[in-house]
Amino acid sequence: MGAETVEEIVEAYREGATVKELARQYGVDPKTVCRVLDSVGARDAPDDLGVLLRAWSTNSPNPRCLSTSQAWSPSTC
Repeated sequence: MGAETVEEIVEAYREGATVKELARQYGVDPKTVCRVLDSVGARDAPDDLGVLLRAWSTNSPNPRCLSTSQAWSPSTC
């Protein structure tokens, strides 16, 4: 896999593409995509895991806003 393809995969992953989507797009096994991403540190967790926790807590739904008939989105609450 060439450097240009690796850059494309990393950029797409950082923009939200999943490993499975990228594997299909490039015709490779998902493990290959994981190896590519891991080789450049694209899947590494930040040193401060609080960053992830804060992002999760600000984006997670308020249980009082959920209904069984409607998926959560920021506009539903």
